[in-house]
Amino acid sequence: MKEINIKDLQINFEISQILDFINEKKEFEIDIFGTVSEKNSTSKKRPLVFQGQIESNSMFDLPQIIANGFGQNYKPQVNANSCTLIPVGAWQTIIDLNQSRMSYFDHQTDGVEVFEDKVLENIGWHAIPFNINYRQISVFLEASCEGTFVFYDNGMHFNGFVILDDIDDAKEKMTAFVVNEINKKIVNGEIDTNDLDDDQEESLAFFNIKGEMWKS
Repeated sequence: MKEINIKDLQINFEISQILDFINEKKEFEIDIFGTVSEKNSTSKKRPLVFQGQIESNSMFDLPQIIANGFGQNYKPQVNANSCTLIPVGAWQTIIDLNQSRMSYFDHQTDGVEVFEDKVLENIGWHAIPFNINYRQISVFLEASCEGTFVFYDNGMHFNGFVILDDIDDAKEKMTAFVVNEINKKIVNGEIDTNDLDDDQEESLAFFNIKGEMWKS
């Protein structure tokens, strides 16, 4: 999984890529890898860093128009035919832009609370009765699945979001991980299969875990 700390990120693109959008007064977007596209045309697998419109103004030259258009939070730096954005100041805007794209959000204090995909959330929910938490699952997904993890980390404060490239692959791997963790707990004696509560019984049925799987 690609990991990108917004604190250190600089995004570079050619000014020619946004000129038509400026001249035609059209909205556009820029993804985290510096690709410029018409609004709402970027792949859902790619995190966005900017979406909006930059208006031309005959009172200003092009570098000033670009600076005004992106605003202070993006710290645009125009150099000849290229532009560099330093978007750390726009972190909250970036989070909001990617709400519909992210697979889950990792909070500073609460950690991962929910998986946005309903099937992933259902798998995670049924792992809880066996003390397999969302933090364990998210660490596994980040190590095992393709995607992009965008975060802010300055050593004291941290939060971020993950966009998984292949949800079906993630579902399969996540299920296998949880099943393996449950079986290990049973084999190691951490769970008494003769004294399961209703939620644990429901989880075993959900994951189709049967007695012969751990008795052998």
